[in-house]
Amino acid sequence: MNLPDANLFPFGSSPEFVGALKYHLAHPEVTLAEHRAQVRKSIVARAMGSYRLYIDTNHWTHLRDAHLNRARDPRYVDLYDLLKKLVDDSKIVVPFSDQLFEETCHQADSATRRATAEVADRLTRGVAIVRWERRNIEEVLQWVRALLSGGIAVPVEESWASLYDAFGLHELELSRSDEAFAQAFMKAVEDLAERIGCCGIMEFGTYKSGAAENWANLADELTGHKSTTWRDQGHFSEVFEEEALSYLDKVLVNLDSDVVSELKRLPHGHSLDGPLVVANVKRAFLACEQLSLQPKAIPGLRIIAGGHARIRTEGDRKFKRGDTADLFHAAAALPYCDAFVTDRSLCHMLTTQPSDLATLYGCAVFSSPEEVADHLARLFA
Repeated sequence: MNLPDANLFPFGSSPEFVGALKYHLAHPEVTLAEHRAQVRKSIVARAMGSYRLYIDTNHWTHLRDAHLNRARDPRYVDLYDLLKKLVDDSKIVVPFSDQLFEETCHQADSATRRATAEVADRLTRGVAIVRWERRNIEEVLQWVRALLSGGIAVPVEESWASLYDAFGLHELELSRSDEAFAQAFMKAVEDLAERIGCCGIMEFGTYKSGAAENWANLADELTGHKSTTWRDQGHFSEVFEEEALSYLDKVLVNLDSDVVSELKRLPHGHSLDGPLVVANVKRAFLACEQLSLQPKAIPGLRIIAGGHARIRTEGDRKFKRGDTADLFHAAAALPYCDAFVTDRSLCHMLTTQPSDLATLYGCAVFSSPEEVADHLARLFA
């Protein structure tokens, strides 16, 4: 079988891939979307059936050094050994996020970049949190559905994907005009996707984001803004609302028609179009805040806007260049994972008032390797 596009994939024209492709060419009645949904069920079950531990980039780096047998801190050797055992026993998953993947890709040294990806393949069990762009919209839509039905506003089960789905070649366009072949080809890729892993995606993937390039400018902008705005701790709620509305403006841009249709279901939204739909979402959010409705809803908004508001109202505290990245890690961890390992400063912010987000989302937050190791040892004793 001639596979002109197969060289794009780590498994190339392997017998397993050719067999899967032949099978899917013979069964065109199953759409690519239906097949992806079926494959994704096993990822969701793996994530939801395990203790979910999110580790930020700094701690991943220490684990990578332990993996390379050059750890400067022996505590990470013990933690890495424990994590590997719990992963092998299917007790935990240590999911990757787009933030982690992007920061790994930006490592200048190819050997350490590869080693970080190897640790990811060792600990994630193939589980990733869906990309930030997709998560944002789903969180807003889940909030709308919850307001109308009284359901749960945090889309935990909808937020898991394979590493391939989250960061890989998912949107690849094949250089063929035969739609049936393209559909079968991508279904075969889905079948073998878990073989790619984080290492394969870095080598063969087309992942692009560029968000990291804006963090330094954003930190400088926010620090300058702070000097002319709120300083009093008592104004946290007002600053949070300001940050939340700005967040919604950034998220609710270039929406497709299906998303707009769902947003129109909010009260007073059925006859609105364009910017008025976004304005109505913002009014509904403020009304919910005043009535304390759905306090966990839109977690990305609450964590990122809450973190920004906390920094803006903490006296002489300035935005650091890593603050925005840290908050993106928190937004991936707190609503969807059982525990989060981060630095001491962010740990303090997330576990104290007025932004005790760890308690809100029921996520344990640790700042040292021995703390999380002791916690896991007690949990799985």
